[in-house]
Amino acid sequence: MLRVVDSINPAAIPKEYKHYIFAVDGILAMLRFEKKLRNLGGVKIAAEDHRGLLSYSVAQVWFDTRVFTRFPFSDSYKERSEELIATALVFVNRFLEIYRDITGSFWIRPIKRKDLPRILLRGIHSDGTIAPLVLGTLGTGVMLGSMISEEQDSLMRELLASEKVLDEIQRLAHGVADLFDREDYW
Repeated sequence: MLRVVDSINPAAIPKEYKHYIFAVDGILAMLRFEKKLRNLGGVKIAAEDHRGLLSYSVAQVWFDTRVFTRFPFSDSYKERSEELIATALVFVNRFLEIYRDITGSFWIRPIKRKDLPRILLRGIHSDGTIAPLVLGTLGTGVMLGSMISEEQDSLMRELLASEKVLDEIQRLAHGVADLFDREDYW
């Protein structure tokens, strides 16, 4: 969880607060944040929740209309949604990189598109109407994520019922793939 002022809800913003507004590659954006606690019953926040088990932060990236000179669209901003998300991630990751350095929060990693379970885009038209778009990576299955295929499920049940020992080399390969995914190339 980022230890910055909650600035998403206007009522929570202190009077003299200045939003994080900066440019990256000629695009200007404003970042807003909100601290959230996971619903764990009686458990509350820890001093440094390195893995985000108890808490997390929500981030908003606000672009003005000039962003569409870089990402023009013909019908709706939604046709450029992935480029807007990628650009928003550039801003958030720039913020996180500096935040990590200033605070010594070494455990904070850059955020990748696949790490985002839910994304809400809102296009605000000049007349004040809002055109929302909800995207995410949670899939279409039950609870959290897509379901494995029937073939994978069948093979998994077969292997669980057997006494077959899985390949140690494959286990190591999964570990290496995980390190690469986290951009740990050492």
